[in-house]
Amino acid sequence: SWNQIVNSSVNKITMGSISKFKKDSLYNYTLKDTSKNIMIVGNVKSRMQLYYLGIELSTKLPEYTIYYKLRPEEYFTWKEIFPKDHLSITNFVIIDSFKYPLDYYLKLCDYVIGVDSTVLFEGLLYKKTPIFLIDDYCWYLNYRLFIENKIGSVINSSDDFIDILKTNHDNNIKLSDYINEFNKTLFLKFISGVVSGEN
Repeated sequence: SWNQIVNSSVNKITMGSISKFKKDSLYNYTLKDTSKNIMIVGNVKSRMQLYYLGIELSTKLPEYTIYYKLRPEEYFTWKEIFPKDHLSITNFVIIDSFKYPLDYYLKLCDYVIGVDSTVLFEGLLYKKTPIFLIDDYCWYLNYRLFIENKIGSVINSSDDFIDILKTNHDNNIKLSDYINEFNKTLFLKFISGVVSGEN
């Protein structure tokens, strides 16, 4: 046990994404039609590039709904910052509140597009293949390891994404191809080595 390895009394806490362990019953919502929805995850530096990607996709893919997920700190100021190009577009929705939890949108949307957001990681828990936009500031390169290992796709434009739609009928990633089950024995051996100074 933990106390056999570590000399102090500590409280154990779960590490990692809590959304994997959340109970849907905590939230009172019903998913609408879960096909043909795309989420674009905002980024402060690349916000205009992501915003206009969403505008282009909503125009070129009128049968899809594009959800643009603002960063929480933008919820109350975005109307002063963002252009008004989306106002006449009925299939472009800006998420600007905590009305529904993030997992609601991850379940709702077929695809998640972003630059360097942790929401791309969250999407993996829902078997969503991350789509990385090559941004002007190269923030997408924070995910270089994913890209090099073919975990996700890289796009430079709305047309690149539409090509993915045309060729990729099964967009769900098989997470088990990349992640092994937790091995308690190996973990405790590692911790024991760290505590004893062997590592």
